[in-house]
Amino acid sequence: MDYLNYDAVEYFNSLNGIITQPYPARLGNLMAFAGLIQLDNLEKDIAHRREMAGILEKTLPLYGAVVAHYDHITSKPSWVRFPMVVKEREKWANILKVAGFQQGYWFNDPIHPEGSNWGSVGYKKKMCPNAEYLASNTINLSIDARVSTIRIKRLLQLLKCMSNR
Repeated sequence: MDYLNYDAVEYFNSLNGIITQPYPARLGNLMAFAGLIQLDNLEKDIAHRREMAGILEKTLPLYGAVVAHYDHITSKPSWVRFPMVVKEREKWANILKVAGFQQGYWFNDPIHPEGSNWGSVGYKKKMCPNAEYLASNTINLSIDARVSTIRIKRLLQLLKCMSNR
């Protein structure tokens, strides 16, 4: 069962192209059971995420955030997190924290994750300025089942107060 363990050293090595063991390919019984329970709620969870994303995509641009544009007829994202591009990421992070949101910085480096060996993939600074800009200006909001409409409204109230200053 040694192949089920994946530690920090192996993770660091994999970032640098050194594979020491195969990635774990199966879950333990408890994790598999938890996954089955989540599958029972999948449709309800996706509907909730889409509802929250709909509110955010209509309102966040009013406060300077840039959100993804997509064809709402042919595309139906399930939104693990809701990404937005902002000019002052730390300011937004503080507002999100006050509003009770768990935010993240996914893809915070042109070669994800941050700290990857750029040289191993032939990347050099300024090679892709758009990727570098997005890596440093994108923030992601968790919009899972724990995020209520009330929390979204609180965020929007905070943004409104901040924009009136």
